[in-house]
Amino acid sequence: MAKRKKTYFFNRDWEEEFFFTEVKDKCVCLICGSTVAIPKRHNVERHYTTAHPSFHTNFPAGSALRVEKTRELKAALVKQQSFFTRPGEKVQKGNRSLVQSSKLSDKKTKERSLTEMS
Repeated sequence: MAKRKKTYFFNRDWEEEFFFTEVKDKCVCLICGSTVAIPKRHNVERHYTTAHPSFHTNFPAGSALRVEKTRELKAALVKQQSFFTRPGEKVQKGNRSLVQSSKLSDKKTKERSLTEMS
């Protein structure tokens, strides 16, 4: 019999506790932006304690300061992500208008050639 593969999921409590969030099924550190391979509590906690030891003293657990810092870091991450998606939308809109204008100019050219032939 084949061994079953364990599946791990991100826990929302880790956002305030370890400054981590989930982005496209990956655990991402809000402080440094690095990812954790397997979303297990131990892996997330180990990264937080080894890479960011001063955050625990500067932002005590359960404090309003910690909640606010989590919101700030998450907003910064969302802003950074949206920065890379917006230009794509603008390019698509620009391409649409370019295609429409080229169709219009083709139509006018055809009309001119038809009038010149008559």
